[in-house]
Amino acid sequence: MDTAGMVGLMGLTFFCNKCVEVFYKFSKDGSVSQELKETCKRAISAFKSLKWPREQDMTLDEKVALFNTNEEIESFERVLESKSEQAEKMINDLIEKLSFVLKDTNPLDKRKEVANKLQDFFDTLGDHSFYATKDCLREAPTMTGV
Repeated sequence: MDTAGMVGLMGLTFFCNKCVEVFYKFSKDGSVSQELKETCKRAISAFKSLKWPREQDMTLDEKVALFNTNEEIESFERVLESKSEQAEKMINDLIEKLSFVLKDTNPLDKRKEVANKLQDFFDTLGDHSFYATKDCLREAPTMTGV
């Protein structure tokens, strides 16, 4: 694997960890922090970037550095396989859930429920990208004689 793929996997792992953290906090206290808003918006943009063919073009400020490498996409595909879901259905469902959490007019208890489901998804995706990163590090050539 090239360096970009490994860096992409590590970035995806860190992003998933951030998602797990913000959804956990939200499900506990119910406050919509700026961090939650930004994380949800970034995740929505990332999942929109996975749609093919794209339903609409994304503006430059919406482009994110997630799912830009084959390794990141393979981690997402492993989650699809583990949940026996079709890509388009899962992507649309995730976008809907992320948007639901952000909408203040939705009942707080339902938004917390959805946040728990999103936390579970990002925990699983983070695990897949973390294990893929570990596998890449194991396969990387070692530096001997240095």
